[in-house]
Amino acid sequence: MTTEGGETVTASSPEGVSAGQYEARAISVNLALARIDDIRPSIEGSSFGTQRDFDRFLLDADGTSDKSHLGANLTLALSVAHIRAEAKGEGMPLWSYIREVMDLSKKTASLRLFSNMINGGLHGGGKLAFQEHIVVPRSLDLEMAIKQIGSIYAAEKTALKERYGPGATNVGDEGGFVPPMEDPLEPFVVMSAVCEQLGLTEDVDFALDAAANEVSIPAGDLFALYATLAEQFAMHAIEDPFEDVDFDNFALLKRQLNSKADHVLIVGDDLTATNTERMRLAKEKDSVNAVIIKPNQIGTVTEAIKAVRLAREYGWEVICSHRGGDTNDDFIADFAVGIMADGLKLGSPARGERVAKYNRLLKIADDMAQ
Repeated sequence: MTTEGGETVTASSPEGVSAGQYEARAISVNLALARIDDIRPSIEGSSFGTQRDFDRFLLDADGTSDKSHLGANLTLALSVAHIRAEAKGEGMPLWSYIREVMDLSKKTASLRLFSNMINGGLHGGGKLAFQEHIVVPRSLDLEMAIKQIGSIYAAEKTALKERYGPGATNVGDEGGFVPPMEDPLEPFVVMSAVCEQLGLTEDVDFALDAAANEVSIPAGDLFALYATLAEQFAMHAIEDPFEDVDFDNFALLKRQLNSKADHVLIVGDDLTATNTERMRLAKEKDSVNAVIIKPNQIGTVTEAIKAVRLAREYGWEVICSHRGGDTNDDFIADFAVGIMADGLKLGSPARGERVAKYNRLLKIADDMAQ
């Protein structure tokens, strides 16, 4: 996208590997290219004023409830390009411009990084039922957290190679290792041992993305597994512990795990889909105390910000997230810092599309220190 002032910006959309049924629809690349030609005359030479105005134009041009005409992949790429152009026009870093849009200049930063160490489920292709086994540094200093993640990832590679052989260090969709494990507790046993070896036991927590839509374990057994995880490991968050229609079991697990002194986040992703209607249902059932925000689940920056505002109204923690099928676009790093998210899922420090987000965070941390 090129502005009247000659500023050119680019944007690309990620794609979910385990996309939920309540997400906005993506369309094929060839169809998206045809659709952009349809709306090009309405965009070129036009002035839309604010980001909200531009995104409203996209919603009207799409005309569906799920972005199935233009496709959420096309609308998001256009939406991100537009807000990048706005930020450039104002001479501001993107994260700072987003923060101004959100009117969050006085909020204290609390961003924790969620790094996927071991992949399972659809992201791994092995025998582990659960999708993401995650380390979460407690440090809110981005440079320190990234340094700790890098150390853990390197030590994890060595430990897995020694225990299971070199094939265990192959990586899944988000850069996490794919060792020949079956026991759902085993990834956390290894991760805990690595953190202890590095002297980081008191510096990190763990998280699990169960992605239970793809899990065949009965609900009763899942409850027992999650209780064991919470008892044996420093679990900070459990994401999508049950299927995306099971509001009641989400709520029951939230009550059970938060009746103790340790606070465990029960996180909605496929359950809530960055969709305010789904979020309202989760609030009515008291199903979660945190929510994943993925802009491509809803299709525009404005709608993603609307979901963030609602989550804050409900008192939920906000965790931004990349996708299993991602690109080198680093927008999600600026977005997470800009909205003052409580967490950011960004995969392992491996593969270019994941490393791009880490590098952007380091640049943002440098900018903020100036």
